[in-house]
Amino acid sequence: MNNKYIAAYPRLNPTDDAPCGARLFSGRQVIDEVVIDGRYVCRWRNCSGQVYPDMHYPKNKISAVYGDVKSQAFTLIIDNKEVDDWTLEGFCESTDTLGLFSDGKTYELSLLSEKHSLRARVITRLDGGELMARKLRIENLSDDFVAFDAVYPLSGAVFTHYTDFWYRKDEALTDTSVPYSVAYCHDTRWGHEGDFYFDKVKEKVSFSSIRGKSGWNRPSFWLRNAFSGETFVCEFAYSGNWSANVDYTQTPFGTLDYEAHPFGMYNQTIHALSACIGITAPKGEAVRVLAPKESVDTPVVVFGTFRSSDDEITHALHSFVRHSVLPPLPENYPICEIEGNHRGYLCDRETHDGIMTDIDAIAETGCELYIFDAGWYGGENAKNRCWPAYTGDWTPAPWLEHGLKPIAAKCHEKGMRFGLWSEIEAVGWESQLIKEHSDWQIMRHGNVCAGTLDLSRDDVEKWMTDEILRMIDEYDVDLWRIDHNKDIGLGGTRSVGGFTENTLWRYYDGFYRVFRSVRAARPNIALQNCAGGGGRLDLGVMNVFHNTELSDWHRAPRGLRILSNMTMLLPPEILLRGFSTESGDLPMDVDLESQIRAVMLSRPTFRGAAPTVSEFSPYLKSIYDKYSDFYKSFMRPLFADCKVYHHTPFLHVNEACPWIVTEYVSADKNSAVAAVFAVSDDALKDSLTYHLRLRGLDRSKAYEVTYMSDDKAVSVSGHSLMNDGLHIKVSHHMSSEMLKIKAI
Repeated sequence: MNNKYIAAYPRLNPTDDAPCGARLFSGRQVIDEVVIDGRYVCRWRNCSGQVYPDMHYPKNKISAVYGDVKSQAFTLIIDNKEVDDWTLEGFCESTDTLGLFSDGKTYELSLLSEKHSLRARVITRLDGGELMARKLRIENLSDDFVAFDAVYPLSGAVFTHYTDFWYRKDEALTDTSVPYSVAYCHDTRWGHEGDFYFDKVKEKVSFSSIRGKSGWNRPSFWLRNAFSGETFVCEFAYSGNWSANVDYTQTPFGTLDYEAHPFGMYNQTIHALSACIGITAPKGEAVRVLAPKESVDTPVVVFGTFRSSDDEITHALHSFVRHSVLPPLPENYPICEIEGNHRGYLCDRETHDGIMTDIDAIAETGCELYIFDAGWYGGENAKNRCWPAYTGDWTPAPWLEHGLKPIAAKCHEKGMRFGLWSEIEAVGWESQLIKEHSDWQIMRHGNVCAGTLDLSRDDVEKWMTDEILRMIDEYDVDLWRIDHNKDIGLGGTRSVGGFTENTLWRYYDGFYRVFRSVRAARPNIALQNCAGGGGRLDLGVMNVFHNTELSDWHRAPRGLRILSNMTMLLPPEILLRGFSTESGDLPMDVDLESQIRAVMLSRPTFRGAAPTVSEFSPYLKSIYDKYSDFYKSFMRPLFADCKVYHHTPFLHVNEACPWIVTEYVSADKNSAVAAVFAVSDDALKDSLTYHLRLRGLDRSKAYEVTYMSDDKAVSVSGHSLMNDGLHIKVSHHMSSEMLKIKAI
């Protein structure tokens, strides 16, 4: 963060040239937001640090450029209508950090709606970089309950252009028929995370999650502008159901009077792209009901505009997540570590002796953390290993006759941390918890909703916090791993103030409080997120967990496409990817070294190493030794603030592609890794050879490049690696090469 790149310029009184509002600066970002005719709108935004002249933005028009694009910079819906009678109350610097961890400055602009007796505080966090963070604080000033149909913390016009005047047919840009496109995660299914690519926006594009969690897609999008070469990036830090819309409109722009438009733009067409993202609920339900004098903070939305390469946008996102979103790691924890997980050879076959044997085998791989995953609990009444039936009873099952403490002790003796799994939000149909507290379940219109505890209740939130702390202390836990396999769907409901409120927003407020409380009470514990794989990969959940499961799909080649695309949005060192015997039919995957190279590009988790130490294949053991040492000595130091370059970006997760190629470069440009995967028979058309030009190195340095397939090294200048490149030959289809690059 650099405070010298942060500034704010409020206009508390309207002038002849400009309405009242505020102008915010962070890095190269500038946004100008004003109140016009009761609407809070963004007049313009840019990523060049420039202030646009007010003469180009007539104060009597609501538009980012000319025209009546009336969408507001945020939107509150009450009784199916926008709140649109805002007046500016004030502007000040605030101490609110929005829950973000980097230094910065926060500015608060206060708006009043007299008609609805509401105050909305627009609270924006700036850190001197290219992404701004914002939330709304909505206050009910009345003596009545107020119900919101929808809340969009970000909305409004993003890009607007009038093309007939500026973009003539003799200029380079001639195709203005579909000038805008949107990238988002298209596939919403389990095991299909990261299906992130661009579509043209011809009219309206909508995408959302109605899983009761942010979903195996993500609440984020990129908007691309063919007119200007700009990309607008948005991330919504919310873990429940969300909805996003992107609208392209073409509006005729007739003859204008000269006084209002001195340049005399005649018979133009406004090409406008607007977008919104926020919380909605089924018809007849409110997303939130505020009691008299009650207030609520919306989830945070993160946004920025770029005239940059896709790689540079990725670097900005990674930097923001690393330094502002992720909580600090516990003292003496590495930035990432190699994990073992018991669900390789022991899925639903757990015994005390079996786990002890598995720990011995996993320790041979160089793992630094061992996680006892699903199947350990149920208490003395557990009759079988149907682990979903007993969620809620978080004590060891009868088949673990010695409990968990000897298992934790064995991990520690082997030099590994002990991690424990829990699906703490779930309640099983055979559990003692459901018998004692059946009313704790989420209810939707009086019916049980998916066997999940209702975190919108204070008593459930307290029980959950206390239960997690008890398990951490009683079972000597070093890392706490959460899962969330339930599909809550549309969420619960409750009656309040004469309205039916959907409880998901309150649920996730409680969810975040639980894990902030756990982290505050046990700062030496690491927290790991999983939600049926990558079912919650939003920045809201990232803000309370240290790392996260990327996907339950461990198989190549789809798993490689998931990893490649998701690392465009999230830093690789926090994303778990499994090298796993839990998955069946492993011969269908890429070759062995390619499988393990893939997990080296993230946070590796080995699910099954060998049934026993004596059954460890000598060849497989040599591969583990080679890559575990490589990860600890080379990859882990590189991961700190590394930059990721995607040579094959925006892959369709469900479609074959010939190559998947990524490059990781350390912050000082002294070390790098490049991975080249041939993942369909289309690579045969290239003679299994990929021409790789490195992007992130220092042209003035010389590098030693080691081919990990045969450990042979060559010395090459950075200039040659970036200009001429290397012709990377892989041995066969469904194979790979990995380069270890070090400055000399």
